Amino acid sequence: MTQLYFARQPIFDAKEEVFAYELFHSDGKKNNSKPSIKGNIATSQVIISALVDIGLEKISGNKNTLIFINLTNDFVSGKNELPTLSEQIAFNIPINVECNEDNLKGLSKLLEDNHNIALDYTTFDENKISLYKKADIIRVNIKKLKPKDLAHEIKHLQKYVPAKILVEGIDSYDEYHHCKKLKANYYQGEYFRKPDIIENKNASINRASTLKILTLLQQPDITVDILQKAISQDVTISYKLLCCINSAQFSLKRKVESIKEAIVYLGLDFVKHWATIIILADIDNKPHELILTSLIRSKMCELIAKELKKRDIPSYSTIGLFSTIDALMDEPMSDLLERLPLTDKINKGLLEGKGEFGRVLKCVTSYDSGEWDQSLHLNLKMEQLQHYYIEAISWATEITEQLIN
Repeated sequence: MTQLYFARQPIFDAKEEVFAYELFHSDGKKNNSKPSIKGNIATSQVIISALVDIGLEKISGNKNTLIFINLTNDFVSGKNELPTLSEQIAFNIPINVECNEDNLKGLSKLLEDNHNIALDYTTFDENKISLYKKADIIRVNIKKLKPKDLAHEIKHLQKYVPAKILVEGIDSYDEYHHCKKLKANYYQGEYFRKPDIIENKNASINRASTLKILTLLQQPDITVDILQKAISQDVTISYKLLCCINSAQFSLKRKVESIKEAIVYLGLDFVKHWATIIILADIDNKPHELILTSLIRSKMCELIAKELKKRDIPSYSTIGLFSTIDALMDEPMSDLLERLPLTDKINKGLLEGKGEFGRVLKCVTSYDSGEWDQSLHLNLKMEQLQHYYIEAISWATEITEQLIN
């Protein structure tokens, strides 16, 4: 059986909390950004790999979040039989599925088995109303409709169909807020990893305070006393840092009871790194998924750097961590890096994707975006990249839950 590889993209609800993940897959063949395995074979292999080879708990980060996979017509109609599956598996139904008796029966069976169903959609077709009414979610791709047509289609669906509306392909602030005004229920797209370059005085003040302490933490010549003072002045950061350090994640032989003790016991760089993570995770008005993405990238960069026997492993972790700082801070990356005292090599990697750091980061960001052909330039096998990706998801999920609870 051909091996498949996975990446996931979050689907957000109206509160910008993750409702589900959509699973993208590939057979990992070079110069092939889309799956070369088609149709029924791909569907069956995704199911088998997700359930058996990897495990849903690893893909979802040990959460009960829904996982959407594509289901082909033969599985919908019952021509190909599905195995008994976890209710955590949900199905995307392609737009070309016909509204006939076999398909309606097939969808009814999936619903009876407590699976969520999302139906791809472009324009309203009265002949498909029975099909629409079987769906829990109607997926509307913003890239396939003009803004006024999008508004018309969503309002039409909301009038005649009980299903909730998911808008996918959202890449900008304007697109997202246009869909919010239309009262869509779920949202998906690369927008959630991008900065909102808008005027917001209160947000700017909060971001400026955050950037100030981040700048201090990244100073290469920071002393133990300055670091201790900077962290200790913020009760929230101090508390979360000590909770994190004393968690089972690090399995310390004894409890660390102060910031100074943490620095002496664990080292300056260690405390700087974890204080940075806590500060980034504490930024208001941003989806938790964004810091989760930062942590996944940070860990995956670290694992790849170790595999390639790179020097200065912490810097590879740093470049992954800061890869979403523009989205977290709502400022252009170039402006932020002018004020942050990161090394020239890290700056070049973040801005241009060049150099040793940039090449590793490019591999990681390509993989987690499903751009499979662009993730293979380090001559690592896809099996290795998937292993690191799954390990990074598990690690990042555990850390994020500690930080936000």
